Amino acid sequence: MAYLNSIPLETGQKTELEVYLEEPIHRSKELKFDVLMWWRQHSSKFPVLSKLAKDIFGIPITTVASESAFSAGGRILDDYRSSLSKDMVELLVCGSDWLKSVSKTTIKTLVQSAKDEENLDIDVLIPDKSSH
Repeated sequence: MAYLNSIPLETGQKTELEVYLEEPIHRSKELKFDVLMWWRQHSSKFPVLSKLAKDIFGIPITTVASESAFSAGGRILDDYRSSLSKDMVELLVCGSDWLKSVSKTTIKTLVQSAKDEENLDIDVLIPDKSSH
């Protein structure tokens, strides 16, 4: 709240958040309401909030059981890696998830593109999913 108080506003001028919160509730009659589309359509009225909504609501919902998701720490941290910082563990988990979600073709294309552009000698090991 201190941040909001530090922003000089013209008398009577409301913040984007205040304007949004005063909006009437939108009750959709459709069973499948597309919240991202709503924010896209209202992005001119709420430019900052629409960007936040895109960042938050654009994250895909996972179907992985929560038990499996939380057991990742045990697969990453062992006796040899237990001294990793919180940021490094987060980096490893995010990197692993990213690599699992990207197709092999995409990875090979990116590596080839990097080799072509930078003329680097890059070798990437892509795990075979059939061995799991």
